[in-house]
Amino acid sequence: MGVSFNMEKMLTFEFKRELRIFNYIDDKKYDLFYVERESCEQLKAFFRDSDHNHGVTYLPQILKGWDYEGLIRYFIPDITDEELAEMRMDSRYPLRHLVNPVNALKIDHGLMLFLSGRKDSHVLGFYFPLMVGDNAFISEQVELIKAAVKKIRDEVFPYEINECIFDVNEMRVPDRPKSPDDTADAYFERVTGDNRIAIIADEIRQRLEMLRKEGVPENFIKNLMEEKPKLSRLVVKNDFRILLPDYNNMEIKMEPMNKAVFILFLRHPEGIVFKHLPDYRKELMFFYSKIRQRDGRKAEWSAIENVTDPCQNLINEKCARIRGAFISQFSENIARNYFITGNRGEAKKITLPRDLVTIEWFE
Repeated sequence: MGVSFNMEKMLTFEFKRELRIFNYIDDKKYDLFYVERESCEQLKAFFRDSDHNHGVTYLPQILKGWDYEGLIRYFIPDITDEELAEMRMDSRYPLRHLVNPVNALKIDHGLMLFLSGRKDSHVLGFYFPLMVGDNAFISEQVELIKAAVKKIRDEVFPYEINECIFDVNEMRVPDRPKSPDDTADAYFERVTGDNRIAIIADEIRQRLEMLRKEGVPENFIKNLMEEKPKLSRLVVKNDFRILLPDYNNMEIKMEPMNKAVFILFLRHPEGIVFKHLPDYRKELMFFYSKIRQRDGRKAEWSAIENVTDPCQNLINEKCARIRGAFISQFSENIARNYFITGNRGEAKKITLPRDLVTIEWFE
């Protein structure tokens, strides 16, 4: 059965910026997405089968076996259950983000190309309807639509596309300390740096690579990373649990010494200069003893001396563990408000506004 595709059949729609699957104009795998308002089992079966789907993305299939809810909550920890439902990744997902919801009635089932321009503009969707038939008939339609997409790319719509927003710098190894007292401070950025440093960069690279292998479109990931959800309150409970009430009461778990160091810095919004750490030994010992008592263990003064010795690197190790405790729960652009940051030679601090902090046993 021969078919032809008339460009007049193509419809264009505007989608809200919240649509997170837009892509570049190119020949990548994720140029076209299958969308539907009315369910069509024959078309869905065709695009589920990677042997003959022509590289068209079938949204439910790419996230099969993946903790999609966990992925969303990692980047947007303050998301509500209702908002999460709006992001459910099925073939109807794009239609929930139409600027004019009534336009959904013009869509039955077909392929769509999503393009994004400037950050303050809408996402533009080109819709190509599909007719039902055998696999050969569907394949022929898809190839004609792909030819139409090429024409759009080359002639019809030269659209200004966003540049990639994700770029991780290589680790910069700091200069060697000029004196033993500078050891901890000199290597703080190397181990726990403020942004885009080796340890966290590696974690993010691994996470992104894992998502790519699962088949998640790269631009979907990048747009999640643009999210800027509100900061949650932080509560240190009487039993020393660290909770984030506005992130679904998330608990941040740490080992006793890491937790004691975290509370020490939390109690000093002005920050602490590493070479002055010995001045805080008694205060750190107080926190550490209280936390260890709940484990039925005795705190040792020698452990406090080692952590607060500016000639050693142990404080950086603890700061790195604290950083990891938050980044394991949500993305770095949010987490950096909660862990210890700072530049060389300056006080290290937790930047979270203190009106968001409650330490119950000091109330």
